[in-house]
Amino acid sequence: MAIGAVLLVLGPLFWAYAALYERTADGFTPLVALRFALALPPLVMFGLSFSLRGALPEEVGFALRVTTLGLTFWSAFEALFDLLAPHEASDWLELLFMSLVTCGLLAHLAASVRSVQRAQQRARDAAERDPLTGLFNRRGIEHHYAALPPKTPLTVMMLDLNGLKRLNDLGGHSEGDAHLRLVAQTLQAHLPRALLGRWGGDEFVALLPHCTAQETRARLLKVEGVLQRHTGPHPFAAGWVETRSGEPLGRAVALADARMYEQKEAQQQEQLRLTGERVAFGAEAFAARILHLERPEEVIGVGLATARTLLGFDTALYFERRGEAFELRAADGYRAEELPRNGQLHTLHKGRGVSGQVLQRGAAVWESDYPSSPLALPEYVAAGVKSLISVPVRDRGAIVGVFSLVMLSTWKAITPAARSVLEGVALRLGHALEHRRVLGEVRATLEGGLLALGVALEARDLETAGHTQRVVEGAERLARALGLPAELTEALRFGAYLHDIGKLAVPDAVLLKPGKLTPEEWEVMKLHSSKGFDIASKLPTLHPEVLNVIRHHHERWDGGGYPDGLAGRAIPLVARIFAVCDVYDALTSARPYKPAWSPAAARRELLAQAGRQFDPEVVRAFLALPDPPDTTPRAAPPAHRTAPLRTPEAAPP
Repeated sequence: MAIGAVLLVLGPLFWAYAALYERTADGFTPLVALRFALALPPLVMFGLSFSLRGALPEEVGFALRVTTLGLTFWSAFEALFDLLAPHEASDWLELLFMSLVTCGLLAHLAASVRSVQRAQQRARDAAERDPLTGLFNRRGIEHHYAALPPKTPLTVMMLDLNGLKRLNDLGGHSEGDAHLRLVAQTLQAHLPRALLGRWGGDEFVALLPHCTAQETRARLLKVEGVLQRHTGPHPFAAGWVETRSGEPLGRAVALADARMYEQKEAQQQEQLRLTGERVAFGAEAFAARILHLERPEEVIGVGLATARTLLGFDTALYFERRGEAFELRAADGYRAEELPRNGQLHTLHKGRGVSGQVLQRGAAVWESDYPSSPLALPEYVAAGVKSLISVPVRDRGAIVGVFSLVMLSTWKAITPAARSVLEGVALRLGHALEHRRVLGEVRATLEGGLLALGVALEARDLETAGHTQRVVEGAERLARALGLPAELTEALRFGAYLHDIGKLAVPDAVLLKPGKLTPEEWEVMKLHSSKGFDIASKLPTLHPEVLNVIRHHHERWDGGGYPDGLAGRAIPLVARIFAVCDVYDALTSARPYKPAWSPAAARRELLAQAGRQFDPEVVRAFLALPDPPDTTPRAAPPAHRTAPLRTPEAAPP
């Protein structure tokens, strides 16, 4: 290839050199100049081989080979002829030969260029045509729409076939392809002046210049009559909108698409009335996908983003109630971060704008062509909002939030299916909020009952008032410092409320004995941990870690505790945490058998017992916490009520 290219270059260059310089001895005559001019076409052809590379490779190669062959042949012929004929005759013969070769080359080039132009035109036509139906594709429709004279009145129609999937499933894709070709032929027959295109798999679009919506409807009735003979009632759903060329095609298509889906929804409602069956929208399938989302944060984050992606919107927004206004809480998708900073886009007010109608009507609102809506807000239009749908989120019947899907890049048809999907997300969030609220109320009721039980235990055991509430709060603070998960933190709280519930099973003669306990009585007292475990185990729904606090909060790090003699990390973490908080509060509280220790003295004692009685890591985390505010009374019971020392941990220094 490289050698051939070199020869193709050197042949014409050598001949041009000979034509110009070899004969300068006779002077630069007009004949010599003409010879040189005729030597230029091969060089031009070679240049075109680069500029048209990929378009004329074979033609240019052929022309250059013919030129080089002709010049080579003539060089040999000229050398022979110079021996037999006068010099001047050879010049004229050479001129004649080169003229013929050059003319042939130019003619061949012109034919090649025309051939390439035709091939390029065929390629452009093929790129703008649907190979199955022969109609324009989306690219072709957009190209011919842009070529219409400005301000030409026309109707843009969208048509969506019903039952194409059923045809494919029953008769194979060949049956579906045949139906698509039939639809295309029927449209061509009844819409002769229209620019027809296949917009998608089962969607067709028609541009009808100088045709009103009423005329379009009349023609579609004829198309429907033909297709009904093959498919039965409602062979398609259609929507149309009047516009003028020069307006964005995307806007007209979106509006026509929205009206088409409204007709499809009406057809499905009619089918439901007649047969009791309804073709399922994607909304039902989507609802099944989000049923596993339980927490409101999951619904807002995952559910809303999934709906935006499924429906093809640019941006998803969630507004949450704050007093009388609804403020933006979450945003997802294209330009989502820019919208809150644009004017009032971060706040909704009742009755203001399209989305504000949600708060007034309590139902979904939407606009496929937002800028043309009389309710459109200037700041939304300035931000580029073209289509929008908003639905309310309810809890206990009141609107507590608003979901919105926004289209910024182009216009979007707001279909019934799209509304159903977004309403499904809003309904799921409402359920999640209700579940959280009810669960919170149940938890508050349960905590109230547990606190009351703890206070009752304090009174029976002569504990300092407020001990239960203080150890609950202290255990929660320490759990947060240690990074305990929320589930374990809650279990620790409940365990703190119930940690001494086993004392209900301790006889009054032992629990309330005014003097020192005997070894036998002390063994009975130590049973309160296991007895408490047995009592609490009968309470349904208690987390297992709650039981661990009750049973093991008197275990020791060195294994010398009770009831199971566990040591080190074999002791459940929640019990190790609670033990530190329980002993600290006992040390710093006045009891009938001892005065209250100072916080500093109590901290020194905890540090001294780290690695013996307590988990060293838990002690370090506790000592790093600031002293909690003293909000509960620590006064001892009346002095005449003297109780013995019940636990070694509470022994005075």
